[in-house]
Amino acid sequence: MIKGIVFDFDGIFTDNTVLCGPMGEEFVLCSRADSLGVARCAEAGIKLFVLSSENAPVVATRSTKMGIKYRKGIKDKLTALKSWLKSNDLDPHEIIYVGNDVNDCTCLEHVGIGIVTPDAHLDAVAVSDYQTLAPGGNGAVREVCDKVLNGEFENVFGGDNTS
Repeated sequence: MIKGIVFDFDGIFTDNTVLCGPMGEEFVLCSRADSLGVARCAEAGIKLFVLSSENAPVVATRSTKMGIKYRKGIKDKLTALKSWLKSNDLDPHEIIYVGNDVNDCTCLEHVGIGIVTPDAHLDAVAVSDYQTLAPGGNGAVREVCDKVLNGEFENVFGGDNTS
């Protein structure tokens, strides 16, 4: 049974584009549809976490607005992932990790299901189990959430995992 989803931020909640303002501020585009998917997963008791190497304020702002715990500015994502798993008493095989770049590869390999977006780096694609149809920032998160809620990834764990 899937008990948690860990998301990278840039390229997953965003389309990996950043707009830079004249005062150095950064802007990204996120999908509101993703927010509803996240809320539905949280209501279903699925633990959610954002793990980002980016240190931009938008990671905290967006994650907080969606009610997702997060860590940002992380260089060693695997160590941070293992720490989160331990603190939440979760087995890595019960977890989905959604990422899109080379710094996500160790996490994609460490969990039960590694998911990437269509424009993910080839190294990440090579170690993933599933590639979303929707791109990051345009419904990829919602797609993953909907598939989890519909039980579409449960066969990865074998047997009846409805408990």
